Amino acid sequence: MKKLLVVSIVILSIFLIYLSTIDKKVYYLSLSTNIKENNYAFKVKQNMERKGLLEKYVFQFNQSNFRITDFIKMIEENKTIRINNKEQSIKNALIKADVLSIDVGRVDLFTEFAYEKDMEVLYNYTDEIMNDMDHLLNLIRLYCKEDIFLLQIYNPKNLFPQDIIDYMNSKLKVAAKKYKINFVSYEIKNNMIQNTIDLNGVGEQEIFKKLNAQIENTLFHK
Repeated sequence: MKKLLVVSIVILSIFLIYLSTIDKKVYYLSLSTNIKENNYAFKVKQNMERKGLLEKYVFQFNQSNFRITDFIKMIEENKTIRINNKEQSIKNALIKADVLSIDVGRVDLFTEFAYEKDMEVLYNYTDEIMNDMDHLLNLIRLYCKEDIFLLQIYNPKNLFPQDIIDYMNSKLKVAAKKYKINFVSYEIKNNMIQNTIDLNGVGEQEIFKKLNAQIENTLFHK
């Protein structure tokens, strides 16, 4: 009887240790139009790896030309991809994610800037974008119950009307608060841009510092 009790205690102890170890691992999902190989999300992933905290990093749902409505469609249709010869659906990734970073909306906004200069039209279009964003965040929150980080929109080399950028970001902050999402602010300077609108290594590092600091403060200091 004593032997059985000892064996049971040992098995329980191993199981509890296993659970505590698993709980410390982070499943990190990135939804973004930034698909650069060494972008800020990859740097976050590397930092988690160095600290032995990473369970899985999923970035394969990202597309450089995706509008917000494309991400909505992807979730509603539950797009499935293959990662290391295993099927992975977007809904499953959202459910499993301990950390989700969202960096979308630039394609929607920057594309309109290329064709429209009338400020009233741009304000109205920004409102339409934010209606789509509200739909997306609501949909994401149905599946992801953990920590979400929404990145602001930057203005590359002040190429676009700053008033519209500020208006968009103010609405993003409100939406983030509505869905209990962390809003990530950062400052992109002219020396952080390449090819007119894309971030260079300095810009990626700037966003990494801001995003990673908020992730660590939120995730590991609860």
